[in-house]
Amino acid sequence: MLFFLFGFFIAVMATLLEVIRMGIVPADLQGRLASIGMLASRAVIPLGALIGGWSATRWNLWTPFLVGGSVMFGSTILFATFALRGSFALEQK
Repeated sequence: MLFFLFGFFIAVMATLLEVIRMGIVPADLQGRLASIGMLASRAVIPLGALIGGWSATRWNLWTPFLVGGSVMFGSTILFATFALRGSFALEQK
């Protein structure tokens, strides 16, 4: 059940971030910004593996999943709140 919720919040947050990014960034720069975002997200995968492995060794195996799920849940709620309030000033082009 925990993995289902984690995956669900990843999908929701990724969708919210894409909608917000596409609304803020000019059309001619969207491809460049998307590629930088993908590069950055893939560059921190080894760092996440190191931190997750260390925390699983230090405490227990569930710790990285509970921390990651909590961060993902909180981020999803935060971005959903901003998106629903219109705090990102999305402009129609």
